[in-house]
Amino acid sequence: MNRPSHSLSLPTLSTVDSPEEARHAIIGINMYDGKYTIHPRPADLLRIYRDTLEENLGGGIWTSDLKIYDLGNLISPGIEDLAIDIETINRKFSHTIPIYIGGDHLLTYATVEAHRPDTILVLDAHLDLKDTLYFDGLNRATVFRRIMERHSPKIVYWGVRGYDEEEKAYAEKRGITILDQGEHPDTHLDGKTYISIDIDVLDPSIIRQVAYPEPLGKGVDEVLEILSKSLRSVEVIGIDIVEYYPVNIDLAEISTILKILYHAVHATTKT
Repeated sequence: MNRPSHSLSLPTLSTVDSPEEARHAIIGINMYDGKYTIHPRPADLLRIYRDTLEENLGGGIWTSDLKIYDLGNLISPGIEDLAIDIETINRKFSHTIPIYIGGDHLLTYATVEAHRPDTILVLDAHLDLKDTLYFDGLNRATVFRRIMERHSPKIVYWGVRGYDEEEKAYAEKRGITILDQGEHPDTHLDGKTYISIDIDVLDPSIIRQVAYPEPLGKGVDEVLEILSKSLRSVEVIGIDIVEYYPVNIDLAEISTILKILYHAVHATTKT
């Protein structure tokens, strides 16, 4: 297995000194289209610019109250190897909830393979239920179709606004839930739940550096409300934040993703 490793030149997102103290573990995965790249790592940008946010996160939440340990970046030869490596890491750090920072949405194929959740809550502008994209059956646009075929979890979408007719028909055929505007996921989540946050769920006016921007997206306050109200009553076993393409350093975008990350940690901290 290729172990996670810290770059000595980078700060970390850790708020505790050891993994034994942690309730959440950060793992960076810089995989795009199933391959690793020297493209700027979103996880590393969050580490470098973590101080763009003050300790007060709002709503009585302080970063000092969060027990996070940053395991560094994971590099595996391919998507199937990634699933095996994640499963190995999860066994070692089973007392924590892992948060994977991508990378594109294909990494969710590996994380779901490792975690085997009962329910997946997807915050996304798109369904990613295509059968193929550019003659390829396993990529960011087909990922949830492949997951359904392999494991048939319950999938609940929030924030979706871009898809084609064939994807909608497949969702209806498989009983996949696509929430309407203003509807909350609360009553749809049960069992071991995995949260996948595609950053393009936000409106492009908030975050522009995504692969497929869709107008009429969600606001940051809406995403934070969903995290706060929907995750406290379920057993969350993993979270990913994916599809950020930081070609340029934009501190407003980075601080927005950090705030979503920290609120997800707080919402899934059991007291």
